[in-house]
Order: sequence, then structure tokens, then C-alpha cells
Amino acid sequence: MKRFKGIYFGTFVVKLKMIVFNKPTYEEGAGMDKHGKYYTTLTGDENGNDKYSVELKNSIEDAGRLCLDCLNKNNFSPIMMMGNIQSGKTRAFIGLMSLCFDNGFDMTIILTKCSTALVKQTVSRMMAEFDCFRKGNATVGDVVAQDILEIDFRSCTTMTEKEEIVKRFLKRYKGKKRIIVVKKQADNVDRLNLFIESLVKNGYYNRLLIVDDEADITSVGYDKFKGQEQLSLRRISGAINTMRKSLHSHIEHVLMQVTATPYALYLQPTYFSDDNIMPIKPSRTVVLPTGKGYIGGNYYFIDSEDEQSKNYEKAKYLLHIVAQDEMSILNGNRKNSGKNHVITDKRTVRMDDFLRSKSGKNFALPSLRNWIFDILVGTAIVQLTEGNEDYYLSAVLHAAIAKSLHRNEKEIIEKAFEVLSDALECNICDDAFISYVRTSYEDLIQSVKEYGVLRVPSIDEVLQRIAKLDENGEVEGLVNEVDIKEVNSDSDIQTLLNIATGELKLENSLTIFVGGQVLDRGITIPNMISFFYGRDPKMMQQDTVMQHCRMFGYRTEELLSVTRFYTTYRLFGSMKEITIRDNILRERMLRQTSGEVVYLEAGGKIKACSPQKILASEIHSILPEKRYLPVGFDIIKKDAQKAWGKIDKIIQDNNGYLDDEKTLYKKGQDIKDHYVMISADDALEILRIAYSVMEPKEDGKCNEYKEMESVFLFSLSERMEIGDDNIALIVRKDRDLGKLKRNGSMYQDAPDDGNNEGAIAKILRSEMPVLVLTEQKNPEWGKCFWWPVYYTPNSMNIGLYSEEQTKTGVYENVMNASTFAMKINKYKVINEVGISESIVSRLQESVDDIISYHISDFYVEDAVEELKNRKSIECPVYINTQEVFATNDVLKLAVDKTKRKIKKLLTKINNSANLLELILDYFDSLLENKATDEEREKVIEMIESFEISKSTKQNLIGSMNEVDEMAQNVSETFGCFNVLGSGRCEIRLNYDAMEKYCSEKGYYEESVILFMEYVLAHEMYHAMHYADIMTESGRWLYTRKDYHKQGVVKETLAEYFALCYAKDRIPNINGEMNVTNNLRKMRNIDDFPCDGGYSGALILESNEKNRCHGNEYDKYIEIYVDSLRDIPQAFDVIKKIKEQNI
Repeated sequence: MKRFKGIYFGTFVVKLKMIVFNKPTYEEGAGMDKHGKYYTTLTGDENGNDKYSVELKNSIEDAGRLCLDCLNKNNFSPIMMMGNIQSGKTRAFIGLMSLCFDNGFDMTIILTKCSTALVKQTVSRMMAEFDCFRKGNATVGDVVAQDILEIDFRSCTTMTEKEEIVKRFLKRYKGKKRIIVVKKQADNVDRLNLFIESLVKNGYYNRLLIVDDEADITSVGYDKFKGQEQLSLRRISGAINTMRKSLHSHIEHVLMQVTATPYALYLQPTYFSDDNIMPIKPSRTVVLPTGKGYIGGNYYFIDSEDEQSKNYEKAKYLLHIVAQDEMSILNGNRKNSGKNHVITDKRTVRMDDFLRSKSGKNFALPSLRNWIFDILVGTAIVQLTEGNEDYYLSAVLHAAIAKSLHRNEKEIIEKAFEVLSDALECNICDDAFISYVRTSYEDLIQSVKEYGVLRVPSIDEVLQRIAKLDENGEVEGLVNEVDIKEVNSDSDIQTLLNIATGELKLENSLTIFVGGQVLDRGITIPNMISFFYGRDPKMMQQDTVMQHCRMFGYRTEELLSVTRFYTTYRLFGSMKEITIRDNILRERMLRQTSGEVVYLEAGGKIKACSPQKILASEIHSILPEKRYLPVGFDIIKKDAQKAWGKIDKIIQDNNGYLDDEKTLYKKGQDIKDHYVMISADDALEILRIAYSVMEPKEDGKCNEYKEMESVFLFSLSERMEIGDDNIALIVRKDRDLGKLKRNGSMYQDAPDDGNNEGAIAKILRSEMPVLVLTEQKNPEWGKCFWWPVYYTPNSMNIGLYSEEQTKTGVYENVMNASTFAMKINKYKVINEVGISESIVSRLQESVDDIISYHISDFYVEDAVEELKNRKSIECPVYINTQEVFATNDVLKLAVDKTKRKIKKLLTKINNSANLLELILDYFDSLLENKATDEEREKVIEMIESFEISKSTKQNLIGSMNEVDEMAQNVSETFGCFNVLGSGRCEIRLNYDAMEKYCSEKGYYEESVILFMEYVLAHEMYHAMHYADIMTESGRWLYTRKDYHKQGVVKETLAEYFALCYAKDRIPNINGEMNVTNNLRKMRNIDDFPCDGGYSGALILESNEKNRCHGNEYDKYIEIYVDSLRDIPQAFDVIKKIKEQNI
């Protein structure tokens, strides 16, 4: 059995994180009205209109069906509406809103990550879109859009006053369709939650659509706070979660996530161990189409490189490579000996050298200079075409993160224009100026001719448009018609935004925007003709980089004719990788109608998203339909000949050298006999040997064997499960490729001929993986070698796996816990083991009797506020076999596995012996049922004080949490009560365990039923206790220092109730088990609290006065009331009773 990173192939696939993307079927959302007034007015008939294409309408209707399906199935998982960068996602969700308005939805809440100005623009746009539903001279129509900040609290001094203002806001447009726009910012979302509370309380609206625009930012994220064992939702994501919790049991609602970069959302867990956290990962996805004229990553990063692409002849002009050293100056990565950014060092960046060298040195920023001339010449060419005289254009410089660097960059550009103006004032025919203009002109005019939509002006016309002398002898032209604007903050956006269009204002012939993060999501930069991108962190985030691509969008061919993209080779390569992965994800989701997709990210130095969003395992990925090959390497000459010979032998052993006619291929030709089949072992050996003589370069890709090994083994994992591990091998000899391409600016990355072996491989990979080997003999390499290209099969899943650590449980911080008024009104007994239906009927009768007994003997008046409107919840009672339950053996295996993991982790760390011993002792205590909160807290405190990385601390504490949770469940041998989230809960009874227990004591069916009634009473008490806690305080969670105490209190109360129920209601039948006496024998007061709290029932019983129990027993009442708000206090009461009795 082959191994992969310590995991057997036989179990590899099931260990991956799986995400299911199902297309909606016709039956889902059955009965949806797509002919209502709102939807048809906005989107037209079945043929659409000028704003809504048929394809877009189809996607909107798919999303609408999914919304209704979620309501019908009480599915609280979000739906994903996945668009492209600047592709019209807002248009799509406006269409969805109108469709929902026709299908019973009466309110839409739009959550947006935007500036205040863009929020105002969003409100204005919504009013404009739905203005057609306004009649006559009415100020508002049937649909009203508002900013949440219209709820004005400035005059409020009490919560009562705030609630009254919110109520008035709700009642104001009662009966109309409402749109509430909320900026994802603390004050706004807090106001939203007051709004939601009032909405629930007053019930004015019945069905809500929540549109989370740019849902992968702000809406998801976690924090780790010192002094707490668990991770908690971040400020905004926590508030959004609270909103959803408040709604989900009271008002029908659907959460629609909208984004072009959903990676962080797909990597969320399906369920959280804290049931107060609503699902974040989308359950289903609708991929939105792009309209005519959309230009995205394919055009910039794929078509510009692929000579076979139909767009290559136009797209090939886009890219201009910037030297890494120059970009390091602009993005701040390069510092001088004084540790200051070189960009501020005037000895290095000499602006006097901008046009010609005055210092005797070359200008430090030659690509930036070329870029400036490109945008001047490009603007001139566009404006010299008839009708374009007042066509204002823009360009963007986004090279750095720090705002201080943006100011430096702006100053450099300003100084460049100053130098240029001074030179032209001295000599309008400055030779350096003319030379740079001519260079840009000669480049740009090639793409202008290729597109054929702009007039081709002469060089003299361009020079005249850029700069000439007026009648007064002063310089005029484009050189003096340039605005350079720094965009760094919300206030900058507010100043520059055109509220009418939602775009940044262009107030001159050419506007150059300089900025960083603020120039991404939600910002539309009109008429952009050039983008200079240099953000180059050590670890790139796929979603962030994609969102930075402001050059994507609906672009006219006039603009594309003069568009240029400046970046480094390394950044271009990363953006190309990101585009490939994004394309494959979208294509597979569009094609796939069932099954599973394992989400992928780019791996290496590219991560899907911020680690904080996914609690950051080390993630690698494997793609179907992709070429994997080493790029960027040198050959280790001393080993090359030997390696060549070893591979040559494997090829010969497999008859891999074909006759000459079989090494030639023409499109459409039969590919039979153009390849041979080899085993996976031989293919992997070829790859290992080939990589062994490659010395990887730092900025290369897939140039280390471990990366290719991961790709190879995963791509075969599913095939090997069915015994198919064959691979097609195609060998070509005597190739002569050099190390570089594009005039020496980029590494060679195409050793396989796309018209020969590459074309064959693309056909074959629909059936199997393909390995292409080309023998390279160019003297540049120093030695002859084999260059492998591996084609992954089309049929494989997209892969993502975590190599270093597993994802631990995520909990809501107890400080963020909120109440959820609920009651359990139905316990349906469900037979899953095939026992007699008469037994099931008796247990169902017992359910009613237990409820009645609880009301009469254990209901505590005024413990829970009765005025609360408590949502009715069903709690199914499943009768299961032993397989459903964790056992001590399973716990021991889990503990042993975790011990090995922690030993491996800590043995690499100096002075960790004491910590390791403490952790292992704690696990031993768990196995012996002797673990205490004090012991647990000591371990956690030592972990947190130890000098190890933050991720290692999280890993250790997360591992403890997982084992603790399993130990808690193992102790519940006969049954368990489970909280599933979103108000759902269940009871499971272990029939096998109870039958075995009774039979060992000589009792059979009747006694088993009596014993089951006792267990049922115990678990039902948990359910009723849970409902009261959630209604009163929401504090069902374990706090850090009182982890075990909370479990002890819950088990004490549940077992005490079951004991009393057994005494009062379960009959003593001659010859059958006496359940009450048996309980007393099962429990021992001396074992409290180490037995999990069960013996606490005997402690309470021993302290009863005059046989008074339940709601006639003052200590029970005290403990119960405390448990609703403060379980540790309730624990102390039980402990004192035990001490007094002793």
C-alpha cells in the first residue's frame, strides 16, 4: 500500500475536507412565481431585456428556487451567488430581490463592505431600480430602500427609547417591500440587531432575504483571546451570527452570500461544536454568467500567453514585466542600510534623472517611467479618434500596502510630471521626451492596429496632443491635464465618488489613482487603460489578489487597444496560477450535477485567504485538467548524465521510444499508438529522478519534487481505489528549448509542444493521467536532461488537504452568547434498531408521563420569564444500537492518537518535557474519570505561558478540546442528549447497552423497558433544562475554568430528576428490576464529581427534608435557578451539600 505524507492511500480520500455543490433540480423551489410584477418589470419576459440576459435570468431563477427550497426544508445554511470581479453581481442580486418580493419575501437586508459614500450610493441605486413602482407624485413607491443609520439614536438616553425609535422605523412603511442597507461596521450591525429584535418581537414582516455582499470579508473571521480556551467569532461576524440566531426560530429567512472570491467560505466547517454559531459554509452555489464584453483573468493571464488562444494576437500586448528590484523600491520591500524604505532615499531615487541621467547613473524606476509615458500616449491615441475628444481616462498604481508609501509614490509621479514640464518649457522638442513617447507609441500602436477600432494617429499628432506651445509660448496638452489622486481612506472615497454612478470621478483628461487596499472591493474605476501592480507579500492570498484586479470588468475595445498591465514576473505567475484554479472551480461547478468537489487553493506561496478566516491549516491543492511541470530551475551538471540514463532505461523497459511517424501528430489524427502505458510506480520513479537534478530557483513554481509528488499521488488516489493506476507516457527527444522566453524576461514553461504531444495529452487526460517527457539538449542548460510535464485527468476531484495540522473545534465566545427563547413541545420516539413497535408505543406513552411529571413536580415558577415568546422545537428520540455511541475503547484510541501527535509536536521544542508530561497526565486522568477543572486549567495556563508559536498553542489546546468532548460523550453509556445547532436537538437511547446491562443482571425485556424509561427521563430533563437555559441566558456553553463543573451540574440535575421519576412513576414489578434501588447501587457519593456528576443525585436526595423533592425542595430550586444563569455557582451549592452531609 503506497503512503502519502504518512497517510495510506486506502484512507486518503476520506480524510479530505469535502464540499458538495449541487445544482438545483426542477423540483426544488416548486411553485415559484417567476411572472410576478416585480421580477417581470425589472428583468423583462422570458427573453430578458437590455439589463438582464436570458442566461442571467436563468441563474437568478436557480437562486430563487434554492431560496424557497431552504425555507421548505428549514435549511439555515447560506446559498452562494458566485460572480466575477466587477461583472455585475449587484445587478444579479437586485434581480433576485425582485423575484423574492414576488414570492412572499417582504424585506431584504443588504450587508455591504463599503465606504459610507458607497452605502449611500447603494441606497440611491436601490431606490432608482425600484422607482418604477412609484405612482404619480408619490415620494415613495411600493419598495422603499433605507440606510440602517436612518434609525437615529442621537436623542436616546435609555434602551427603552431606542426600542421605541426602532419600532417607529419599522411601522413607518408597513405594508411596503423594504430594503435595508447595512455597512458591515460595528455601530451599524449593533443597530441592525436592535432592529432585528424589534422585528421578531412585533412580527411586522414574515419572510426576509439577507444579501451578504462581499460575504467572504468581515462576515467571517475568528479571534483567540488570552484567558479563554476557545476561538471566538470576530466583532462583525459575531454580530451577524447573533442576527441570524435571533431570526431563525421566529422569521423565515434566507442568507444569500455574494462574492467573486468565495474560497474562505467554502473552507468553513459544516457544523460548529458551539451550537450558537450558525452555518457559514454555503450548502449550494449558483455561478453567475458574465455578459458580452467582460474582460477577466483569462484575457490578462491566460490568453496573453497562449499562442493557441483566439485572443492571443490582441492580449499578447498587455503584459509589461517590471524588474523585481524596481518593484521592491515601490512596494517598500527594499530598505537601505538605515532600515528606511529606499523609495524615500533621494540618493537612490533621483528624480532629476527621470528624463536623462544627470548623476551618471540610470534612473532607479525605469518601468514606472515607461508606464507614465504609456498612459500619456494611450490617452492621446484614444482622444485623437473622432468623437473621443472629451473621453476622460484613468490609470492605477497599486504597489504597496502602507499609506506612507502611497504618499511617496504620489510624490514621485508628481515630481516626474514636474520634471517633464520643466524640460518641455525649456525645449518643446526635448529629445529624451520624444524618445520615450516614440517607444510607447511604437508599442501601443501595434495593439491599436490589431483591434482596429481606433484611428491610428501619427507620432507627430500624439506628440502635439501630449504637449505643445500655445499662442503665449506656454506648454499645454495632456501633460498639464493630469490629476494624481491618493485614495487611502473612507473619506477619500467619499470625496472622489460619483454618487450617481458609483464610480470614482474623472475630472480631467487623465486621472492617476494611487492607493492600496481601499482600491479593491466595491470600487469601480472607470475608463482604466493601465494598471501598475506590485503588492508582493511573502504569502499571497488568492481572494485578496483577485479583488485587487480592478482592471477586470466590462471594457470596450477602444480601451483595450491601449491597455497595459505592469507587474513582476513572479506576480504575473502567481496571478496566472490563481486564475487557472478559479476557472477550474467555476467550470466544474457549472458542469457538476451531483457528487462532491474538494475545494482547492493554489498552494506554495499562494493561500486561499487570510489564515484568520479559516484558522489556517497548511493547505495544498491539486487540480484536474492541468499541466504540472517544474518552472524556474538550473540543472545539477554532475548528476545529470546518470539521471538521464536511469530514465532512459525505464523508457526502454516500457517500449516508450516510438517510431518517428508516431512522434508526429496533426490535429484530428487518430492518437492510437502515439503513446504507451506505464505503471504508477514507474511514472513516479521517472519524476523523482528528473527532479533530482533540478536546482530550484526561489521565484519558480512546482520546481521541487515534494510538490509534484503531492499532485501525482492525489491525482491517482481515487483511481487506485478501483485498481487502475496506469498512466499514459509520451516521449519526445532532441528538443532545444532555452531557459528563458519573452526576450529573457520570463522562465520557459512550455517544453511540450501544444500542437504535438501537448495536443495528444489533452485528449488522453479525459481518460487517464498523462506524463510527457521531453529530452532537452540546449547548451544553455549545461547538460542534457528530461523535462517532465504531468497532465492530471479530467475526472479527478479538485483537491485540498491540510498537511501539518487538523482543524480544531470552533466555539462562540461566551461573552457573545445570546438568548434564544425556546421550548420543546414534541418528543417523537423513532425506532432505528427494529425492536417491537409495542416497546416504541410504551416509550411514547412514557414521554407524555415524563412531561406531566416535570410540570407537576419539577416546574419552578418564575425561574424563566414567562412573557417571552418561546419558539416550539421538536426533539426526536432515537433508539439506536451501540455503533452510534462512542465507547471507552474509542476514547482510548483517540487519546493514544492525540498523545502521539502531541509528542511529535513537542519533541521538536526545547525544554518541553514538563509540559508534555503535564498534558499526558491530564489525558490519563480523563481515561480514569478523574480529570478536574483545576488540572485542566493548569495545563492550559502552562501551554499559554510557554514560548511556542501561536499556531502551536492553538493546536495543543484544540486537541485537548476534542478529547474532552469525546470523554464527555463516552460517560453517557445508556443515552445522550445532543445539541445540533440552530435550535435543533436530539435524544439517542443506546438499546444495545441497556439490554446488555439488564441481561448481565438476569433481567430481560420488561426490565429493559423499565430501565429505558429511567434513561429517557434523564435525557428529557437535559432537553427541558437546555430550553430553559437558552431562554433565560443562552449560557449552555462551557466556560474555560469551569469546563467539567458545568457537565457535573447538568448530570446531577438530570439524574436527580430521573431518580425521583423512578421512585414515583416507574413501578416495582415482582421478578423485574427495581430501577430505584439499582440506581442507588450504580452511583456512589464518594465518586462525586469525578463520575461526571451522576452521584450528585444521591447528594440531593440525602438532603431532602420530609421526603420533599423537586419544586418542593429549596436546595433543588436554588441549584436549578443558579444553573440557568451561573452553573459554577450551582456546582458550589451541590459541593457544599456534600460537605455538610459528610
